Amino acid sequence: MRLRRVTMGFSAVALLSLALNAALLALILRAHGETVRAQEQRRQAHALTSGLQREAEQLASLVRAFAASGQPRYLAYYADILAIRAGELAPPAPFEPATYWKDVIAGLRAHRPPPGGARLSIVARMRALGFGAEEFRALARVQAATAALQRIEGQAFDAAGGHGAPRLELAGALVHGDRYNRLQAELAHALVALDGAADSRTHAQLRAAQQRLDHLVSALLACLLGGLALVLTAAWVLRRQVLRPIRVLSRAAAALAAGDYSARVGGHGASAELDDSFGVEELAALGGAYNGMAGAIEQDLRRRAAAQRALERARQDADDASRAKSMFLANMSHEIRTPMNAIIGMAYLALQSGLPPRQHGYVSRMQQAATALLALINDILDFSKAEAGKMELAPAPFRLERVLADALALVQPRAQEKELELVLDLGDRELVAGGAMLVGDALRLGQVLTNLLSNAVKFTERGSVRLAVQVERRDADSVALRIGVRDTGIGMDRAQRERLFQEFSQADGSTTRKYGGTGLGLAISHKLVGMMGGRVWADSAPGEGSRFTVALRLGRAPAPPAGAPAGLQTSPQTGSPTAPAPEVAAQGMAALRVLVVDDLAATRLASQNLLRAAGVDGAVDVVASLGAARARLEAARQWGRPYTLMLLDWDLPPGDCAAWLASLAAAGSAPPPVVALTVGDPALAEEESAGLGLLACLAKPLQPAGLRRALAALPGMAPLSPPVPASAGPGPLASRAEPAARRRAAGKPPAPQTESAAHARQAPQDPPHDWLDRLRRLLADCDGDALALWPACQAEATRLLGRAAARRLAGALDQFDFDQALAVLTAATPQQEPTP
Repeated sequence: MRLRRVTMGFSAVALLSLALNAALLALILRAHGETVRAQEQRRQAHALTSGLQREAEQLASLVRAFAASGQPRYLAYYADILAIRAGELAPPAPFEPATYWKDVIAGLRAHRPPPGGARLSIVARMRALGFGAEEFRALARVQAATAALQRIEGQAFDAAGGHGAPRLELAGALVHGDRYNRLQAELAHALVALDGAADSRTHAQLRAAQQRLDHLVSALLACLLGGLALVLTAAWVLRRQVLRPIRVLSRAAAALAAGDYSARVGGHGASAELDDSFGVEELAALGGAYNGMAGAIEQDLRRRAAAQRALERARQDADDASRAKSMFLANMSHEIRTPMNAIIGMAYLALQSGLPPRQHGYVSRMQQAATALLALINDILDFSKAEAGKMELAPAPFRLERVLADALALVQPRAQEKELELVLDLGDRELVAGGAMLVGDALRLGQVLTNLLSNAVKFTERGSVRLAVQVERRDADSVALRIGVRDTGIGMDRAQRERLFQEFSQADGSTTRKYGGTGLGLAISHKLVGMMGGRVWADSAPGEGSRFTVALRLGRAPAPPAGAPAGLQTSPQTGSPTAPAPEVAAQGMAALRVLVVDDLAATRLASQNLLRAAGVDGAVDVVASLGAARARLEAARQWGRPYTLMLLDWDLPPGDCAAWLASLAAAGSAPPPVVALTVGDPALAEEESAGLGLLACLAKPLQPAGLRRALAALPGMAPLSPPVPASAGPGPLASRAEPAARRRAAGKPPAPQTESAAHARQAPQDPPHDWLDRLRRLLADCDGDALALWPACQAEATRLLGRAAARRLAGALDQFDFDQALAVLTAATPQQEPTP
């Protein structure tokens, strides 16, 4: 059984039933109309015969009233009644025969026959109502009796109101005589016969119409019952052949959605072919298709489950292999770095021993090769730590400007070699002059910045590299920073940017061949920034340079107590204590007038921002050439507002700033105190400016610490904090110590990390507050910065660990055996745990 046939069959039968019901309804309405018309004709016929009876009685009453009184109005009313019956006059409106003439005779209404109107005789009215021959025969008897009565009534009228004197007695005798009464009786019988004939006829018509209506209603009820039976039959067929199979399909689909892929239409294990007993052919085909689909899905899931199990085993094997690889790389890197540090240290000591030039060149190349190899090992170790999830952050309070200074210091030698200008744009007063301490892992943040800066210097042949720091948002607990590194190098296209942060990937093969590198630096930086809760991205175009942006949020450390001494600052990357730059009184800063002379617009803007952030609220003017500077100095002198400080780019063309300053002095317009800024070695600038009385010679970029020292050296500028004694400053080893893991990104040889601990102890220093945790981390990383930290913390380590343990620790450091030193430190302080 096909659903289409069933639907068409039921539809045809339903349409036929509806058509039949509509026809029966039309016939019923027609029969009902005939019944209503028959009832109306019966009513009108009865009203006509009743009116004739009342008129006969009224005429007899008028005749007798005229015969008794002789008043002519009775005669007029008599004549009008007969005229209306004969159709000679139109009935008055409104006209009700039962009451009208009685009201007129009683004087309650005036009788005025209308001049127009419908004039119908009694015969015409009977024909309009469909009276038959029998009724007209009865009417003829009525008319005959009426004519006989009219002859007697005419004699009475003549006697009562004719010619001569009225004879009322004779008129009364005529209308009250036996003959007149017999004729009245005959008229009454004729009228009754007429009424009976009309009643019989209309009753027969009404009964016939009602019978037809009853038959049609019965036929309609039969059709409705047949339709109900058809609907019930259709519902049964629909339920059995359509709805029940759909419910079965729905249950099977629900079981399939619940994960029971063995469910089938028709029960578990049913075949894909279903017979007609299931339902209509379409649903049977659908059920068969469902069974086939479910079977295919079940087989596919079995295959997928088997493949998934195989993939899980393969993934587990791959994870095990990756962990083994990471452990192998970490162990091998750790084992190799200890002898590499010894090689680098011994090479440094050999270079300091006064070797002949040829041997000095050999040892120098050996040191450079060892440094490059150590940098590669450190990269591999950091990457393996990140891959194995073993890299952890160590948040601690730090000053951001110190981290920026360390990162710039690491790339400065390479930038000087390429004659690139480094620019530091740090214009937030709180970060520069407010002494704000942030909370984060300064070591890892410095690693990220060093990687970005070293890449910028590596891929830039001429121009500048700009490091900009902006505060996007700040609240009571944190600061949102946006740190950007912009260069004027080769740039990258879109495809190169998309694979920029992938491991072991650079822009292309030619980049690797020309510039070198492993491609791990940016990948490690990307992971570190992600661990800090920030993000890093790059914007670049070929030939237009690149801009790397780091956005992250750092916590804010509690402010130090008011009046607390500045003490020593600790480098977050080396752990070495350094003397802080003195703070300058704010009242002296407000009166400063500074002139910035530099040919690079970015440097002029950065210097201006840094001066404002340092608290200089006076005039800060910028010019781009020596000629413009001379004109500005002369104008300020003429206005009586001379400059109190000049920041001079020592490398300005034509390249002889010393001669320019000497010419100013010879012309009698001595310049204000000058701070010389140079891309090259500041010592060379000091030699060139000997005798000119420069306030300071600083290497570019201008940094907050150098600026504060220069401002504090101005005449009349008293520092807020006393100068740190020379004994507390950085020792010879600490000043040279820089983390090898950071210096390798700049492509420069490491600072002397391998000088013996005995030599380092010649300049003891106060240790930082977290020296133990820093020393443990540096030893664990086999970082030569541990040698720089040891002189400052040796006395405290002797007090805390004991003299014997301190001697063993110093001996291990003398042999560059960082693993042994870490074992001694761990054994001596088993209860200590590194702070997070």
